[in-house]
Amino acid sequence: MFGTAANFGERYCIIRHTFENMSAALSFSDDVPSDDPWKSIRPLIDGFNSRRRDVVSPGNILCVNECMGVWKGKQGKYCHDGIPHKTKIPRKSEVVGAELKAIADGDSGVLLGLDLIEGAERQRQKPFHALFGEGTAIVLRLSEVYKGSGRTVVSAFASAKTLV
Repeated sequence: MFGTAANFGERYCIIRHTFENMSAALSFSDDVPSDDPWKSIRPLIDGFNSRRRDVVSPGNILCVNECMGVWKGKQGKYCHDGIPHKTKIPRKSEVVGAELKAIADGDSGVLLGLDLIEGAERQRQKPFHALFGEGTAIVLRLSEVYKGSGRTVVSAFASAKTLV
């Protein structure tokens, strides 16, 4: 199995207990009304994508796949402070959570970009969806910054439309 040695202190310069305490205290709320149910975490995803574009130079193979962010809290359709959309994928080790599509460097496995799956209605409003459908739209959005670079994009949920 792939993975990194459990050297938390060396990798993050803090002990695991401190990291867990910080993570437990992390919350996202500014109480400013918005039409965007994901506004509290969108800056994290946008910042991640921007930073990776600026500092990571991937190899020739790019891989698009899905990720799950485990969620054990409330759901937004039942309360104001729950997750706006949760996904259940029985084949995943963490079955319920926030689904993300990701693009990674095929050689190193380093994540290069994330696309948050926001529910059917909001997904239909994203770029490329109207012309190509969901699978192709995800691949196009994630790989757009590498267009014309000569890299090969591999994706298990793409279709013949994606090739064209």
